[in-house]
Amino acid sequence: MMAIAGAIGTGLIIGTGSALRNGGPAPLLIGYAIMGFIVYIVMVALGEMGAFLPHKKAFSGYASRFVDPAFGFATGWNYFFKYVIVLPNNLTATGLIIQYWLPNLNISVWIVTFGVCIIALNVREGECLGLITSLMTKN
Repeated sequence: MMAIAGAIGTGLIIGTGSALRNGGPAPLLIGYAIMGFIVYIVMVALGEMGAFLPHKKAFSGYASRFVDPAFGFATGWNYFFKYVIVLPNNLTATGLIIQYWLPNLNISVWIVTFGVCIIALNVREGECLGLITSLMTKN
């Protein structure tokens, strides 16, 4: 479930409620199907490039190899900025969700609490992060 939530994104989960209320289920399913198809095409293309010419770099390495080195450089920085923006966005969404049940507490309490936990987990070595992730996902 954590992998699905991480792949789908917090904005989709939170934004689905208002989109469902305003537009109904049909436009929501059509939009999800169209975007799912586009993502599928991109992932198949990335898989084809990886099977044709594998290398040790991330997907920005494919952009450098197949398009231009400047494009690969920009892709790598866009990927970095994506995660710099997504972390505060997810922390704010988490605070908003918890604030539904505890409206008397300020949202910044939850942002700081979960932010410190996430940073503390990521500062540790990979073995510890894997152990904690597996413990959190067990039924």
